[in-house]
Amino acid sequence: MKKGNGNYISSQLLIQLTIGIYFFISGLLGIMGYNSGMNQVFNDVNKLMGKNNYLPLIISIVFLVAGLFLLLASIIRINNRFIYFAIFALWIVYIIYSYFTNNFIEPELLVWLKNLSREVIILAGLWFSTQRK
Repeated sequence: MKKGNGNYISSQLLIQLTIGIYFFISGLLGIMGYNSGMNQVFNDVNKLMGKNNYLPLIISIVFLVAGLFLLLASIIRINNRFIYFAIFALWIVYIIYSYFTNNFIEPELLVWLKNLSREVIILAGLWFSTQRK
């Protein structure tokens, strides 16, 4: 793909754009769904037991902010590599929490591997974005 001045749009830019869109939409859906349906039932049960489980909401807000940053960094050249590495590290924490501490090999091995591979592909794309110059 070419821009108007003859420069090629890099694959890193396209990967960063798509991951930014993914994070933004995931965060938005998480925030919108935080107080609806089954989430509300679990939140009410936790409140009755004296527990507040704000972790899904916090993760959704972090996704939203990371998505906005990646989208903004695609348009405006931001050379702060620390933020890229922070998003990369947070994604690793998310993978460990979601796939190894909570739902290890659930609901079944093949489904778990398919979902884990999607997250690792996103992780590779984030690493690729950190290498952007």
